[in-house]
Amino acid sequence: MAKAEKFFRDALTKSPDAHLRRLIYSSLGFVLDKQKRYKEAEQAYQEAGNPTKVAEMRDKQAKYEQNLKADEEARRIEEIRKTQEELRRLRGGAPTPTPKS
Repeated sequence: MAKAEKFFRDALTKSPDAHLRRLIYSSLGFVLDKQKRYKEAEQAYQEAGNPTKVAEMRDKQAKYEQNLKADEEARRIEEIRKTQEELRRLRGGAPTPTPKS
């Protein structure tokens, strides 16, 4: 994918006509999308004049960010669980009270 990205970026420096530039930007957007570089893909699709793909990249970026937050929360919960387990072990097996929400 890195070679394809370089190819399309190099092609853009050749100053092709407007129609060809839009096609190149569209192809670049596809490559960046496959690399999960959604913000960059969004910009490429913007240059390509493809509002549908721009919206799709924004949606993918939002979902990606949500997933990152969910993963971080899962890591924190697992860390708390391990800490509670260690505390229970240190207390000699007595159950650790579960905090109420």
